Amino acid sequence: MPSQVLFLPGTNFKVLRVRADERREVLLRELSAAEIAADGRVEVDRVPLDDIALTGLEKASAAWQRAAGGEDLPAGYRHRFASPPGLIAAAGAGGSRGSADGAVASLAAREGRS
Repeated sequence: MPSQVLFLPGTNFKVLRVRADERREVLLRELSAAEIAADGRVEVDRVPLDDIALTGLEKASAAWQRAAGGEDLPAGYRHRFASPPGLIAAAGAGGSRGSADGAVASLAAREGRS
């Protein structure tokens, strides 16, 4: 998927801006290990790296909005967007919402192994 972004587990981010317009956006910047205190705290005030990242993200967002319409999401990938990332939820496979058994059943059904 050309427009899909994946991050390694444990990657730390700082939320720079959230837009709740028609086309929602969450603009993030990955944090370096040096930006995270020993107790896990992160400076919430704006720092120069935030401004640099936000400028680049704003330009990319504007270019993306001007770009011609892309392809429809292939049917084989639609299940990835059925629930928020990181949450276990059954996608209509008869399992209860939020149960690991339901998620496994849903995955098996999608793969034709039910």
